[in-house]
Amino acid sequence: MPGKVGRPKRAEDVTPVLLRIPKALLARVHQCKATIELQEGINLSRTEALWRILQAGCAVLEGGEPAPGMAQTGKSKPVAPTPRRS
Repeated sequence: MPGKVGRPKRAEDVTPVLLRIPKALLARVHQCKATIELQEGINLSRTEALWRILQAGCAVLEGGEPAPGMAQTGKSKPVAPTPRRS
């Protein structure tokens, strides 16, 4: 019998989300992913990197500190409101 093929089951319950990201923002996500990987000496999937970036962003917007391991780069800017579509 051959070994298991594919990804292992996730340890936590997740909800799939389709996310359309502008190319410029995706480039920033890739840069943040690379920064995390260099700082921590680990490899992350793009999904794991997005989770970490979203958690850090939420923490900052909620008035807290970024998650451990999310270093401040000094390049952060105030978050502009996203225009709402009518």
